[in-house]
Amino acid sequence: AASAACPNDTVVVGEGTFLENVVLDKPLTVVGAGDATVVVPAVSSPNPCTDSSLCGGAASSVILVRASHVTIERLAVDGDNPAVTSGVVVGSADVDARNGIITDDASVFDDLTVRDVTVRNVFLRGIDASSGGTFVVEQSRVSNLSSDPEAIGIFNTGGAGTMADNVVSGATAGLASNFSSGVRVVRNRVTGCGTGIHTDNAGAAAGASDDLLEDNVVTACTTDGFGLFVFVPSLGVTVRGNRVAGCTVGIAAFGEGAPVETRFVGNRIDALGQPDTTGIYVTTSEVGFGSSNVDVLVARNAIEGADVGVLLAQESGFETTADVQCNALSGDAEGLVTESAASTVEHNAIEGAHVGLDASGLTASTFDAPNNWWGCAAGPGSAGCGTVVGNVDVSPVAPAPPLCTFLLQAR
Repeated sequence: AASAACPNDTVVVGEGTFLENVVLDKPLTVVGAGDATVVVPAVSSPNPCTDSSLCGGAASSVILVRASHVTIERLAVDGDNPAVTSGVVVGSADVDARNGIITDDASVFDDLTVRDVTVRNVFLRGIDASSGGTFVVEQSRVSNLSSDPEAIGIFNTGGAGTMADNVVSGATAGLASNFSSGVRVVRNRVTGCGTGIHTDNAGAAAGASDDLLEDNVVTACTTDGFGLFVFVPSLGVTVRGNRVAGCTVGIAAFGEGAPVETRFVGNRIDALGQPDTTGIYVTTSEVGFGSSNVDVLVARNAIEGADVGVLLAQESGFETTADVQCNALSGDAEGLVTESAASTVEHNAIEGAHVGLDASGLTASTFDAPNNWWGCAAGPGSAGCGTVVGNVDVSPVAPAPPLCTFLLQAR
């Protein structure tokens, strides 16, 4: 039907299982009958290469988009064709498709919309806007694509668009964007993934706008997993109003590609008392890709149950600059640990920590941490308060939790 349709037609697909690798090479709207419309691949080729999504055309993609103005709605994509055996097992499925829905990267294709679609049992990419064009992926569900370390539920490369109100489970990474031109990742739910959501090299292209990660919920990360992270942005990224629970690192920033400020504002992070956990981690390290300065605003976040609430790490020759203000840190073994003399820690409520602030890595100067609440009116070292480690000046001490932290503490 898609092959026979004229440009800008709507193809309505009824209930049933359709055994084919679909190529959409003209502007079309394809509308199914919900999860009762299932497309499975006719070709089994889940892992013919290791260095690309499409593998030069050798990979099996259930739906391959080669046109602008394509909409796909209300259907299911299942990468496991039960009639064939590939020998590549993901979860409990013998998968045959490398990709669920993906745009060809040979040209830029704009205006891709994927709405209310289920994708499951694929090897590498669930839904992938890979051409650098504009896109919307919303109200969709992606599951079971965790065998490959590069597997991603919903992905964008180079484009601008929105990922909203999706549910992703059982992926190496839930939602991700690389070299984006401005992406909104909002109100998604991610569970059982290695990383919930990340944006890498944001804004590196000319004419790009800032990325926004907002109101997402990430739970139950796999071992050593991250809730959300920002990697080497060239434009400011805002991470706001997200909830993270049960991840080794709640939210992280790794370096920067240009002098920009990353903003972590109004997030709630619960490490659930698990060992070796960090609420917010800021570092100059680019994790195997070098190092760079990093500048982060950490404001009005609530962090609890971590080994370290906020960790500011800094490598030799590079500088971490963090403005840490109006955060509520509770039940963390250590409230804040800083290796950065250039950072500020002020107007925070730090309660229940054995060590409220550890600045022992700084030897050159006194670290100023004024106007913080340390759990008691008398300040660090007094009954009911945590201690400070290193050359730290805590005066003046806040006699009560700062007003800007009250709503964060009221759950």
